[in-house]
Amino acid sequence: MFEVETVIILGPGASMPYDFPSGKDLKFAISDALNRGVDMIRNGNDLLKTPLIYRAIREYKFSEQAIAFFANDLQTALQPSIDSFLEIYTDYIEMGKIAIAASLIPHESLDH
Repeated sequence: MFEVETVIILGPGASMPYDFPSGKDLKFAISDALNRGVDMIRNGNDLLKTPLIYRAIREYKFSEQAIAFFANDLQTALQPSIDSFLEIYTDYIEMGKIAIAASLIPHESLDH
């Protein structure tokens, strides 16, 4: 079809019919899960009871404080998606990548 090697890049909305979140929904799902995880740990809950996204970032040895700052900055940022947030807040790129992967993996399905 194409005479030259071509890469087609689709936005996050292209995967919504396959039960993946929009960019906006992904941003809020990540910040909500991280804030819940931070609150749960501060209230003495076991790490295994926290949301998957929180546990994934903790697995990479990020501190509770670093995760709390990331969650708060993500939640209050005016950027419409986590991708646009990470373009500006580059210190959070590693945590952001982990959070995105942990958020999207549960949506993966062989049925689609």
